[in-house]
Amino acid sequence: MPAKSSTFLYQFSSPQKAVSAATQAIKLQKEAQGWRLESGRVPVQMVLHDMAQGKPGLALHQAAAPFWAQLLHEAVFITSVSQARWHSLASQGEVPPLVDKETAGCYRLKVGKVLSSQPSLLFTGRPAVLGGELAPCFYCGMTNHGPADCPSKKIPLSCQSLKEVGYLPFSELNQLYPQAFANHVELMKKLINNAKPAEIKQDKELLIFTAFLDVYLPLQFRFLWFLAFSSHVRWADADFSEELVFDNSNLQLGLDSLRAGEYETARKMLVPESKLVNSKKAFYA
Repeated sequence: MPAKSSTFLYQFSSPQKAVSAATQAIKLQKEAQGWRLESGRVPVQMVLHDMAQGKPGLALHQAAAPFWAQLLHEAVFITSVSQARWHSLASQGEVPPLVDKETAGCYRLKVGKVLSSQPSLLFTGRPAVLGGELAPCFYCGMTNHGPADCPSKKIPLSCQSLKEVGYLPFSELNQLYPQAFANHVELMKKLINNAKPAEIKQDKELLIFTAFLDVYLPLQFRFLWFLAFSSHVRWADADFSEELVFDNSNLQLGLDSLRAGEYETARKMLVPESKLVNSKKAFYA
């Protein structure tokens, strides 16, 4: 390798994934650089090593190591100490075979085409929240309602479900997530009717629905309401369990107008509050 080259070390869970990543990396680099056949080989060299076989016997982390100068560009090699296991995997058709001749302590793979491995998605329900025709809601990102009708405005800060959802297995989450958003109208009605935290925990679809809203919590009205009347000056010090003191009628009325979608009234009440010089904390609603 040229003296100014760099080496990058990566770790993979299987030889198959390592080969797939190596061949795809070369393909993607060619496409990104607009590489043409007449340009020759891409100046990239890759060496795979099976850590279960001990040390590689080569200074793979040193870009100036002499063995790099003997390796073909745009090719994938394995270390010689890894070849025994590799031959076994190749005989089963799991990885490409090797070129018989050793080069600088490495064996080159006979890769005839780019190997691809399509990763399986752990969580498959993401598109369910984009089933509407409106622009994404500012408060939650859903596309089936506008900001004025966001269900996050109807629930208190105590209704948070993100931690509880973390205990659901992905198989169950993938099953219930699309159902929850297909049934969002009924779930929103439950929230509007002041569903209690205990009720939400018992209804898994409602639990998932409110957990999604929790992802956007810092953007939501319930978060803003709490911070506006919290006794703490810094957000990081806020205790969500504290009892709020509503000591500012203009601020309270402005936030109520904001929640009701009366934005012009909210602006008239909140803009003066943001300009108070002697306020205990600046307010930027």
